[in-house]
Amino acid sequence: MTSTRLTGGIETIFQWKLGGPPTRHLGSPSPPRRCRFCGRTERQTSFAKEAHVVPEFLGNRDLITREECDECNKDACDEEGHLATFLAVDRAFAMIRSARRRNIDLGWGEALPKSLARRRTPNTSAGQLTINIDTETVNVSLARTGLHFEANLQPYKPAMVARALARILVRAVPSEHLSKLKNLVALLRGRWDRPCFMHGPADNDDQLVSLEITTNRRSLGLELYVAHLRVGASETCFVFPVGRPKVELHVAPGRFVAIQCDTDTIDHAARCSWDFVPVRYMPPTEDDISRAAYFRWLNNGCRQGTALEDWLSAERSIIVERLLLADPNLEVVLDNFR
Repeated sequence: MTSTRLTGGIETIFQWKLGGPPTRHLGSPSPPRRCRFCGRTERQTSFAKEAHVVPEFLGNRDLITREECDECNKDACDEEGHLATFLAVDRAFAMIRSARRRNIDLGWGEALPKSLARRRTPNTSAGQLTINIDTETVNVSLARTGLHFEANLQPYKPAMVARALARILVRAVPSEHLSKLKNLVALLRGRWDRPCFMHGPADNDDQLVSLEITTNRRSLGLELYVAHLRVGASETCFVFPVGRPKVELHVAPGRFVAIQCDTDTIDHAARCSWDFVPVRYMPPTEDDISRAAYFRWLNNGCRQGTALEDWLSAERSIIVERLLLADPNLEVVLDNFR
């Protein structure tokens, strides 16, 4: 089998910025309402609850579907729980709060011993922030070299993440395209052995969901429906082919990582850490901090015994300013260090 890069006409058929008013309801307003997943109407089942196209934990308050019954919406909760765990770090990076504002907790070292959380030294960290999202904990340290992240991740099933993304595609796709996704709906109703999705860095910091259709029947022999979910600094994609491909496909090579697992595969809890340093960031030198601390001391009336406080405050201010200058998208995180 030959291989090719993904080419052809790309058409955006749906796009919505998460968390942005006004409220929008998808699906036909005319009765009787019919569930896109099980096919039952409101005469056969209930549609009493609001069904969100994108889960609320990703910042969606206003995008609602009329075409998902209460029973199918309840079945989706388990799948969406795995998606929430998979995107925990990105939710922390974007500071996305839950609808009830109780699943995310922001504060200075609230999950750390006070002796550790409050400690500042000129050569290590200029500040620490602990973010608790559901059962995940993300610690963010502000250092001269940039931002340092440490995360405790809970177990999740990649296959369930793929199913949750597939549900978003089915909910959001315009009605005239729904008939082409009947095989996907059938997979969601039953056992799906090897679902696949992709994950990679985002082009910008907009929190949004969008759907695209790529058409090139002559060379590919199929249409591709692509759901993009952009949260924090990453983008997660689900691709569903309509038809039988003539070639092996490579979508956005070098940018996205394809994740494909058996239904029962579990990624176990792990602790990971990484540094985030924007390309244009210039770390402050000792002279930069010393000069800023001196002017801070003068502005505060030349008080005695504030040398360490003035140094740390100056260091933190310079780092935040230079990080924002290098990458304005970091503002939502760095505001907590001011």
